[in-house]
Amino acid sequence: MGLWEVWRVVKRLRPLPVEVQRREALCALKDLLDGGFIKAGQYSPSKGWVWWDIPTEEIITKIERDWQALAGEPDLGDVASFTSTPLGEKFVEGHPAL
Repeated sequence: MGLWEVWRVVKRLRPLPVEVQRREALCALKDLLDGGFIKAGQYSPSKGWVWWDIPTEEIITKIERDWQALAGEPDLGDVASFTSTPLGEKFVEGHPAL
């Protein structure tokens, strides 16, 4: 899942000013990263998927900085991508209504 997908869900669920929506998206990502439910990274044509092995605060700071540098809203391949961890998969399996 890409940042752009997270962003579109937050925009749909939270019709607030853009800066508030952005903070809510970053907060949700921080909670998921801190909980060990997802990991973040980017795709590199030369290396494939590169998952960031850095503290959550550094990931959120990087995402926020790179997101603000975009000319507009995040799109496919912009800033960061996310994948579920085994813990995240187990959680989803136990909550089929999600």
